[in-house]
Amino acid sequence: MALTQTWAGSHSKKYFNTAKSRPGCGKPRYFEVGYVDDTQFVRFDSDAATGGPEYWDREEQKAKVDARNFRGNRRTLRGYYN
Repeated sequence: MALTQTWAGSHSKKYFNTAKSRPGCGKPRYFEVGYVDDTQFVRFDSDAATGGPEYWDREEQKAKVDARNFRGNRRTLRGYYN
């Protein structure tokens, strides 16, 4: 096994989540994109088939939980304003 060169210093890891309602009471579409520094390293789209290595599977499960939470929050907001 060879050692790889790494850069010392700080890095940033960011996730951006977006949910899009659909007409009627349809299931919303949910997107999640992750970046390390300025490089995208993960993407989840609730309408797309996903899967892959263990890391991607864990990220997919977390994104599914976020999507479920969004649906619950949307129902709560609908109760307040409808």
